[in-house]
Order: sequence, then structure tokens, then C-alpha cells
Amino acid sequence: MIGLCIATSGVAAPAVVRTGEHDSFTRVVVNLPDGATWQMSGEGVTRVVTLTGHSDGFDIGGVFRRIPQTRVSDIRAGRDTITVSLACACGVNSFLIDRMLILDVTDAPVVAQASLQPEPSAPVPGPRQPVITFHYGDLIWDRRLPPKPSVQFPSQPSGSQAHPEKPGVREATGDRLNAVPVLTAPDDAGTRLLRATRDQLIRSVGRATTQGLLSPQTPDLEMDPLPRNDVDLPDLPVLQALAVTPETSGNIRITNSMERTTRTGDGYPDQLTQLGQTCPPPDSLKVEDWAKSTSFNVEISAARQMLFGEFDRLDQDAAVALARLYLHFGFGAEARQTLGLAPDLALLHPMLMDLAEIFELGHSLRQTGVARFTDCPSEIALWAVLAWQAVPDHQMIDGGAALRALTALPLHLRRELAPELSRRFLASGLTHEAAAALRNIERLPEPLKPNATLAKSELEMQAGSMPKAEALLSDVAGKNALQSPQALIQLVDRRLAAGQAISVETTTLVAAYAQELRDGPIAPALRRALVLALAQSDQFTKAFDALRAHTLQDGDQNHDTLTSEVLSQVTRRADDISFLDHVFAQANDRPERLSPDTLLEMSARLVSLGFAAQADPLIAAVPAAPLSPERQVIGARIALAMDQPRRALAALAQMDGPEADALRAEALLLAGDTAQAAAVYQAANDPDAARDAAWLSEGWQDLMDADTPVFGAVATLAQEPANPIDVADGMLSKSSAALENSVAARAALDNLLTSLQIPAADQP
Repeated sequence: MIGLCIATSGVAAPAVVRTGEHDSFTRVVVNLPDGATWQMSGEGVTRVVTLTGHSDGFDIGGVFRRIPQTRVSDIRAGRDTITVSLACACGVNSFLIDRMLILDVTDAPVVAQASLQPEPSAPVPGPRQPVITFHYGDLIWDRRLPPKPSVQFPSQPSGSQAHPEKPGVREATGDRLNAVPVLTAPDDAGTRLLRATRDQLIRSVGRATTQGLLSPQTPDLEMDPLPRNDVDLPDLPVLQALAVTPETSGNIRITNSMERTTRTGDGYPDQLTQLGQTCPPPDSLKVEDWAKSTSFNVEISAARQMLFGEFDRLDQDAAVALARLYLHFGFGAEARQTLGLAPDLALLHPMLMDLAEIFELGHSLRQTGVARFTDCPSEIALWAVLAWQAVPDHQMIDGGAALRALTALPLHLRRELAPELSRRFLASGLTHEAAAALRNIERLPEPLKPNATLAKSELEMQAGSMPKAEALLSDVAGKNALQSPQALIQLVDRRLAAGQAISVETTTLVAAYAQELRDGPIAPALRRALVLALAQSDQFTKAFDALRAHTLQDGDQNHDTLTSEVLSQVTRRADDISFLDHVFAQANDRPERLSPDTLLEMSARLVSLGFAAQADPLIAAVPAAPLSPERQVIGARIALAMDQPRRALAALAQMDGPEADALRAEALLLAGDTAQAAAVYQAANDPDAARDAAWLSEGWQDLMDADTPVFGAVATLAQEPANPIDVADGMLSKSSAALENSVAARAALDNLLTSLQIPAADQP
């Protein structure tokens, strides 16, 4: 016999730690590696969890993204330990679900004291009836007396306290039962909803108790023991175990004791979200199974005939079946109308209403229904993701489950839902899943519909393929489809961000859609796109006219932002006359409402055109904090143009760099501090400017070196003393030296005058 040994190796990885916040507790979940066991120790405000069989550390990078530090103040990880520091005198409950170790940090528990009444040892004799008792979760009006049995039992002596056939079973007299008031309530929608809630709560509490998640906490009360009834029990026959033939199935299912206790009535184990919420049964939203293989007309006609029965009473089961049939074919409005035929249908079937709103509106109107289950590992994940208009960042998504559910849908639903699912994935950062959702319909023989093409353009834009994205947007915009206005809006935004011109034809098309859909929900976005398209196509006067119309129709919430964007385009693209015309008309009224970037652009161009006084209030409207180098430099230029050197120096006090140094030296020259200006120029490695500034100084000869071109020789000449010629002592030699110095001085002055010669055009 030959044995084949296959060696496997695993890649070590840190254990992932996740957290979640609830009203009364904070949950910390640790994914236990295979083969690892755990133990928790510590007291007070510290708990230490030690994993035996694991030494690869823990991934705690995002533990405080979803929880405040009100109960858990810190989480530290070691190689095989994780330390949880508490921020309060909280209790910590720990339990295990599958391979997830769960720590619930709860507020201080409060034990409710209950008054326990011992039951009487013997009932009052009387006619036998079953005892009416109330349990947790029962409604009083739901505990009604059972109807009289049709089977007559033999009478029992009045003094008997127990059935001979069933020893130990208590009885109650008719008088005692008659003393119990029986309350009734109308069987309305609220009562049925309460009853369904009660049943679900009782099942959940029972299941949690069976799993060991809950344990009773009762006060330690001393009670008198109940009298013992000595009853002889008859010998019971020995029951033989029945041989059960296992199911002959092609699949093998492996379960454990915990999974068996959590099975639903449909045979599926309860699935949990990452935050511990129980997922709906996987087959509760199998839309693909809600219709037969016959045609739409035949199925709808047959389902509608079953709606009303005798006396025109609504058959609620038939209404639910019709709503499901409508949803299978993608008719959300009709499904909502069907669920509204009875006041309690939508309450009893909230997930069907969620699906109807998804098909009709594009998302669910509430986030407390199916939208909670985005990370359920079943078909529910697809509808949970689509229920959100934009999935929040904290909401975890099981992208694989949603994609599998999408693949199982019929073709007509896949074509409609795949683009929407792709957009949800892309907005949540799941680029790979977004592309997979579109590939689900790209391989079909029919060409992509405009909604899918629009979603594909967003994917191309995310990938950086801007030419492909713009080509797809232009294709959708020119098809006169339902998605064409949205494509036009994205096209305008894209070209505006890239600084590209927008053609007059595109602007005219935006104007046409804005007029056609002026009363629709997309109208404000179209009017905004029209304003920007007019500005980007150099139609500035029409842009401001469209902006005024937009403000009148849609309010002032976007007026300042759009005004800033249009003025920014005017500053960059308009000629000088048009620029001054629009800036003076639009920017003088409350400049603080404009964006800082727009104010900086307009101020820089105004001061370059010589309008420093008009630029001064604009630069003053730019916030001083945080410190902006561009604001300080433009402010210094404006101050210099307005002959305010000290203000310019104050603006440049914290600035460095060549531009700031040049402006600082210019301000020093204007202030008369020429020596300091020359030093600034010299430090900035600008010897020509330093020489010119030094020449203007009163002590210019002290600032010049002998090697300085032109001025160096003059400075040396100026510093030489004038020696008088003594007639009695070497007059001839001294006169010759004086003549030589005079020649050198004349040459230095000629060089100076030649270098500083004023052009003829500048002479008076």
C-alpha cells in the first residue's frame, strides 16, 4: 500500500479586530485563527485576552473608526495578547460565535427585583380545566380560554388532587378560572404586528438561552418549599430507538451543535452581520423564483383575478403574490400600489416595500429595513446595497454575495440593476466589484444600454482614462435617452475641471434639457450646468443672466459658489475690458461671499492692470488664517502700488523665497532704507540690484567694494584724501602724482557716466 503525503503550509497573518457601537454596549470582535484557544483575565478597567496557539499579532488599525471612546478608551495588541482598557466602570461579557470572540462592554447592569409568589400546593376542587398561565412576551388578550373539547372525559372525584393517568398535573377549578378576566382586542393590523414581534422575541430569547448567550439573573429569595406530592408512577415501557434513514442527497452538509440551534424554520442557519445582527433567511428575497415560465400578460392576468374573493374581500396572500410578481418583472410602482391595498400589508412585508421603492425610485426611503444587511453572505446583500442612495463609509459590504445574487437574476433585471450596483460599489471604493458588476452584462449579445454606458464612463474616469470617459459621456449625451441629461452634467463638470473649452453646441443642448425638464428633480443640476457651460464657452453675460434665473428658481444656496466659479472663468479667459466690466459689477457687493481662490485670482489681475485700490478690499476679504503665501504676496504688491511700504513689509514678515525677498527689498527702498535693501539684494544673489540700491544710499562709498563694476572705482576715488601740494617740498613730484590721480578720476567718472547714460527718449 502506497501512502501519499501532501504537505501544506499556511501564511501567518495577524488576527483581525473589529468594533461596533450600540446604544447600551460597545462590541469588540476578534477573529480567532484556526486552532487557537482564548482566555480572558484582568479586573477593574483592564481586560487581557490571551490566545494560545497564535503568535502573529493583531490587526487593530481601524478599531476606533466606528466607536467613540466612551466605554473603551484604548486597545493595545501584542504577539498573542490584546489589552482592552475601559473608560468606565463597565461590565464585560465574553462569548464565542463560530470563530469570532465577542466582548461586549456594557454599562453597569441593573438587576430588577421580582416578587415571586409560591403556588398553592393543592388546588381548590372543581371542574377540571387547563390552567391559564402567562409567560414572558404574552399579551393578555391573546390568552383566551380554549374551546370545549368535543371529547368527553370521565368524571373525577371532587376531592382528587391529581390525575391518575397523569400524575403531578395541576388542575384549576371553574371558580378560579371565572375569576380571571378575559380581555379581548380587535384583530387589527397593530395586534397582528405585536403578536409577530412577540413570537420573534420569544424565539430569539430562547435561542440565545440555548446557546449560552443569556443566563437568568434572579434575586436570592428564601421561599418555603412546596409540599411534595407522593405519587406512584407506573412503569413506563422501554422505547426503542427508531432507525432513521439518512437523506439521499448529492451534497454533504456539515453542521455543529450551535448551528443546529440557530436554524430557522426554512432549514437555513441564521447568518449574522459583522455587528451581530441576524440576517433574513437567504430565500426571503429570491426574486428570480417569484414568476413562472409563462408570459408576463398571462401571469399578471391570473394573479389579478385572485386578488378578491367572495363579497369583494381582499385575499392578502394573493396580493403579496401579485406584488412579488410585479417585482420579478421590475415594476416597482405597481408593486407599491398592490401592497397598499390593505393597511397592514406594507407593515407585514417591509422588505417587499423596500424592493418596490428600489425599482421605482432607485433606492429605499428608509434605512432601517433591508439596507442594514449589506454584509450578509447571501442574496440579501444585493438588495441591501441597492437600498442605499449612497452606502455610508461605516457600512461593510459583502461584494461577493451581492455579485452572486446579481448573476442569479433574470436578464431583464440584471440589465437594469447591474449599472446601479456598479455605481454603489464605485462610490464605496470597491473598484474591482464595480467592474465585475458591469462585466456581468457586457458579455451579453445586446449592446449596453445608456445607463450601463454611463456607469462604464464613471469606471473609466476612476481609472484615469479621461478620453475614454469623455467619449462614453458624449455618446450617452447624444442619444436622447433618460440618462442623457445626467451625462451632459458630468461632461460639463469634467471639462470644467480639466480647463477645457465647451462647444456652443453642447451649451445649447444643456439649455434645451434645462428648459424641457425645468420642473423635474434634475432641473437644479441642469441649470447649474448651464451657468458653468456658458462661462466655459466665453458667454459671460449670458452666464450671469442664467445665474440670476437659477437663483430665482432654486434659491440662494448655490448662488455664491456659482458666482465664484463664473468670476474665476472671467478672470482666466476674458479680455481686460470684459474682465473689468464684470468684476466691478459683481465683486464689489460683499466680496466675502466669494471663494478665497477666486478673490486671489481677481486681486492679482487687478493689481497687474494698475487697479490696486480696487483690489485692496478683495484681498482683505480673504481669510487671514490659515496663512496663505499667495495672499501675503498679493497684499504686499497692493501695498507697494498704493505707496505703503511699511504695510508691505508687515505682509512679508513671515515670507521667504526669491519673490518675497524682491518685494521686501523694493519696500525697503520705498521706505528709504537703501542700505538694508542693498543687503537684501546681496543675500538674494542679485548683485546688480544690490549695487543700484547701494548707490542711492548716503553712505554708498562704504557699501561698495573696489571690485564692484563701475561703482567700485568711484568709491575708491571718493575715499582717497585730497593731499595739498606743498611748494617748498617736492612740488613737481606731487603735481605729477596729482595729475595722474586726476586722470584716473576722470576715467572713473567717464565710465560711470557712460554706464548710467540716460537714453535719449527718456531725457527731458
